[in-house]
Amino acid sequence: MLEILSDQPLVTAMGEVQWVKDFPSLAERMLEWMPEDLVGAPGQEVLPETLEVVLPDYSETLKPTYAVCNPNGDDWLLLVQEVKTVQKVWYSSTV
Repeated sequence: MLEILSDQPLVTAMGEVQWVKDFPSLAERMLEWMPEDLVGAPGQEVLPETLEVVLPDYSETLKPTYAVCNPNGDDWLLLVQEVKTVQKVWYSSTV
């Protein structure tokens, strides 16, 4: 389990929180998914470009890192986007 979660928690306004550093391992070990269930994972199918959505008003493109296809159809059940963690450092100063 330790290889799935980060060993450096993020400090938030609500305290320290753990974060997932290896989503494919979490999906296989904790959720008991088969490796081929997670499209975009290493060694699996490549994500189709049709899952990307451009938001021109925000100069942003939403693009999943992984996706789970509906086994009973051609649609998608879940899209997952990994994001970089950013640790903000809060400074206090006295004058």
